Amino acid sequence: MAGQLRACVGDCGTGYTKLGYAGNTEPRFIIPSCIAIKESAKVGDQAQRRVMKGVDDLDSFTDGSNRKIYMCNKVANPPWYTASWTARQVEERTLTGTVIDSGDGVTRVIHVAEGYVIGSCIKHIPIAGRDITYFIQQLLRDREVGIPPEQSLETAKAINKYDTNGSKWIKQYTGINAISKKEFSIDVGYERVLGPEIFFHPEFANPDFTQPISEVVEEVIQNCPIDVRCPLYNNIVLSGGSTMFRDFRCRLQRDLKKTVDARLKLSEN
Repeated sequence: MAGQLRACVGDCGTGYTKLGYAGNTEPRFIIPSCIAIKESAKVGDQAQRRVMKGVDDLDSFTDGSNRKIYMCNKVANPPWYTASWTARQVEERTLTGTVIDSGDGVTRVIHVAEGYVIGSCIKHIPIAGRDITYFIQQLLRDREVGIPPEQSLETAKAINKYDTNGSKWIKQYTGINAISKKEFSIDVGYERVLGPEIFFHPEFANPDFTQPISEVVEEVIQNCPIDVRCPLYNNIVLSGGSTMFRDFRCRLQRDLKKTVDARLKLSEN
């Protein structure tokens, strides 16, 4: 119908929500994922560690009274949230595989067998893009590279977004001092490697969690029914911006293979 409004597509992430229209190649708007609570003198809360806190808040954030809305959300939230969205995403499919979803606030490992989520085997990992940003910020502070203190987090976000690709080559980041308006530049070297490395050595950023992501995937798959373990290994899907680092897939595959081979060798002996 010529006069029909196009459907809106929204991806509610931990830090930011991406909004656009169906058929577009990229989002029209990128806004922080937060709401204003009336009579509380407080703006927030951000979706802490990627968990929604209330249906009313979600309704306030996604008002679809004027247009149809398609929400791109994950299936591993509290029961009330899972019940609302799982059916829309996986119930009509018959796929078996493992989804590693890593955004800004949390990383989770989700297993789907024949189109059904194995809820008891969903694993949350308290390491994600925000932790990488804070880790890079601390590395830059330790080096004392001349970044204005009030812009250290902004600089770390920019480095995390564009330069943290695991390359061995040094790149240069250039910024503008917000106060003096003078240009400053820094060399970005080992931050490019150590940033994504916290997925495989999380103790770098979180002393309370020391299990690499490859071991988490292996452990959770072993907790799944034995008849679906092989397809879960064979079909691993990466989702979220924090899985887009260069060679992240190859590193995860290599570490998983080492873990599985070591377990098989131990069982043979």
